Amino acid sequence: MPNKKDFIFNELVGGKGGNDFGDALWSDKPVKEVEAWYGHAWGADFTVLKGLKVHWEDGRSSPMVGHPSGDALHTSYSFAPNERVRWMTLNGADPGSEGRCDAIRFEANNPFAAGGTGGFQRHENPGNHVLHGFVGRAEGDIDSLGAVFHR
Repeated sequence: MPNKKDFIFNELVGGKGGNDFGDALWSDKPVKEVEAWYGHAWGADFTVLKGLKVHWEDGRSSPMVGHPSGDALHTSYSFAPNERVRWMTLNGADPGSEGRCDAIRFEANNPFAAGGTGGFQRHENPGNHVLHGFVGRAEGDIDSLGAVFHR
């Protein structure tokens, strides 16, 4: 396992529900592709992140976290070699609430956005701007999310 001191684990954005997905969505290798699913929140009528999957430069892929339904929208971003994230924001509910992570937005060589328009916006610390994945909690939806960047 990589030395976690070499990475920035941003604070989680979103509520306290779901199960911790631990180290499943981050690696010491840079991210090659991010896949995101979004749609109506489970049991509510607002748009949130429903599922995430990450693919790394070494060919490995994470398991899917969250459980997107058949009507969830899907989008992805593929990184060019050595491409860096200029900025990233996550939108979500208050940390102590039962809310979710509403959206992820970032800009690398091109802009990327997935999710809804609700929640509080928080800027992630991009470190050296190389994305390595995410930490957080998920069940039916992505309950909370934080980006992992190299220092």
